[in-house]
Order: sequence, then structure tokens, then C-alpha cells
Amino acid sequence: MSNLANRFPQKEELYYIYSVACFLVYTWAIFVFLYFLPGLILNTSQADLFAVFCYGSTIVQLDVLLFTLLAILVILILPPKYTQNKKVAIGAIVVFILFFATLILQALYNIYSPGLTIEILAFLFLMALSGFTVFATIQSESINHTISKIAKRLSLVTFIYVPLWLVSLVVVVIRNL
Repeated sequence: MSNLANRFPQKEELYYIYSVACFLVYTWAIFVFLYFLPGLILNTSQADLFAVFCYGSTIVQLDVLLFTLLAILVILILPPKYTQNKKVAIGAIVVFILFFATLILQALYNIYSPGLTIEILAFLFLMALSGFTVFATIQSESINHTISKIAKRLSLVTFIYVPLWLVSLVVVVIRNL
């Protein structure tokens, strides 16, 4: 059990991995909301528009937690000698690739919805790319350092997105009572 505790990222490392996931997913969700905003303004009231944003923000938090948990799972699966002092960089890379894999697979599903062959091939390609990127991160100290610095700077964004999620969660709970 102590071996698993040593392999698990520390609180600060978890926060940085979470902040990368939070930045990517929330920024994309806000972009998509702003893309559909002109059409929503024409058909909904301001209160319903705010509720749509709150429901979306609440669901986005589940995506953020899922990406963070999958990154932690990858860190736990890798041998400890490879993840020593590189957990933030590996977690950030995994979150980044998972995020873009979901975007690409969603776009492919919208284009080629009848068949799943292209999605499966794209998924396999992205997982191979993910393995290569994680391996490059493990091997290169400069890549590890750069990604860790970016993750630490992205942690400031959580001071905006987490309170936004809490307000959204309160609105969703109140609307559903």
C-alpha cells in the first residue's frame, strides 16, 4: 500500500493537473457557448440563457474530473522510476491528448456518423501519439520542465473557473428543487 501512496501524485501536483484540464475544457465550453449564443438569444429569455450556461458549466466539471482521473490512472500505471518528479508533465500531456482526442472524435462522428471505422482508427492513432508524447516527456528534461511551468501558470485560471462552477452548481440545484 505504501508503494501506491508513493506513486500517487501529491496535492500540489494534482492541483496542477486539474488546472490544465480545467483550462482546456472550460475554455472550449465557453467558446462553444459563445458560438451558439446568437441563436440562443433569439429563442430564449435571459433567465433560461443563464440556466443553459449553468447546466453546461456543471456538466463540464464532470469532464474535467474525468480527464484528471484518467491522467492520474496513467501516472499510477507507469513504473515509478519513469514518473519521478515528472507527474505534472505526464498528467498535463495525458489531459491535453485526451481533450483533443475527444474533439477530433466528436468532429469525425459528426462527419462520418454511419460508420465507426474512422473513429476507431483515429482513436488508435491518438493513443499511439499519446504514448509517444508521454515517452518523450519522460525522456526529455526540458520538455518536462516547460510543460510543468505551463501547468503551474494555468493554475491561476482555476480561480475563475471553480467559483463559476460553484455558482452554476448552486443555480442547477435551486432550479431542480
